[in-house]
Amino acid sequence: MKTLVTLALFLFVRDGSCMIAKQIDKETKEAGQDGILNCTIDKDQMVTGQRFSWQRLANDAYPTNVIAIDTDIVTRNPLGDDGRKKYLVTITSLKGSYIYSINIRRLVEGDHGEYRCTVMVSGWATDAYPSTTGELVVQLPPGVDDYGSDTMVHTFEGSSAALHCSAGGVPEPTVTWTRANGNPLPGGQLSFKGNELVIPKVEYDDAGIYRCTAENGVRPPEWRDIPLVIFHSPRMDAFRKTIGQAVDKNYDVELACIVSGDPEPELMWYKQDKRITDDHKHEVHKIFGLPGQGLRYASVWFTLRIHNIQAGDYGNYTCKAQNIYGNDSANITLYYTPTCQGYACMRYDLVAAAQSIRMSVLLICLTFCGHYLGLS
Repeated sequence: MKTLVTLALFLFVRDGSCMIAKQIDKETKEAGQDGILNCTIDKDQMVTGQRFSWQRLANDAYPTNVIAIDTDIVTRNPLGDDGRKKYLVTITSLKGSYIYSINIRRLVEGDHGEYRCTVMVSGWATDAYPSTTGELVVQLPPGVDDYGSDTMVHTFEGSSAALHCSAGGVPEPTVTWTRANGNPLPGGQLSFKGNELVIPKVEYDDAGIYRCTAENGVRPPEWRDIPLVIFHSPRMDAFRKTIGQAVDKNYDVELACIVSGDPEPELMWYKQDKRITDDHKHEVHKIFGLPGQGLRYASVWFTLRIHNIQAGDYGNYTCKAQNIYGNDSANITLYYTPTCQGYACMRYDLVAAAQSIRMSVLLICLTFCGHYLGLS
């Protein structure tokens, strides 16, 4: 994570007979880099018996702290992993002026605040010392706050829903709402700016993942996905309403339904009025939909695989779902076809072809060997 630091130093003169002041250009730095504040002091205005100092002024987190007097660091000055001290103060003599500089290394969020450069003149009252105050503004990348942001929102069809996303950062970030699957928001717009997204009347298709993204121009942005869950009775659809398969001890078939509902419904397979469970003949599976499968949020694949299709397996099958709000079902007809249907047929055809080839090779070998040995 990168933190940008803006240094803005503004100079004002307490006593114009001592020092000429000028504004220091704004400086922007990334976290981990060094920030430099410069005081410019006119040599022609200097008097005898003066010293310089840098102070960090008090704020909500820190009291006033004297960092340096002249070039001597008088506060805690930790050594970093790069082998350098946190602070370095220098005095550079130029033609007509001195540059009194403080170098703040490895900039972090805690370096924000106001810093004062003071010329301490012997014999003057403390409040008459010429000084300049610089503001160190730490620009923080955006962050979505756990407090004040939803993790999941539940509602009912026809009711209203409000999704909340609180974000912090400097400058204050802008929060933008979108749908994680790229579909338009309820109401038709692709995005919405604001900390609260309100859906006045929730519809069935509004369920899904809503994404709030916080941005303030300080990279990187941060986002959070918030599911909107709609309590409703199950809705069941057959993936294919009819499916055919040939009779053969090696042929299988798979029936599939797509179901949604909240709370998660109980799922069942039936043939006529008899419930089907896992056994040597049947395999029942429930697979939650994944992004990119084209399924509605929280939809489930509910499948029934029937092994070794026989004449008695043909007929009508029903997938059923029920929860506290209701139930639904879908019918699938399995019918006879003279040839194998589906992806598994190729495997069976290859096995049959391999067996045929082996038999042909065996016959050729027997014929050739018999002729060679005088057996024919």
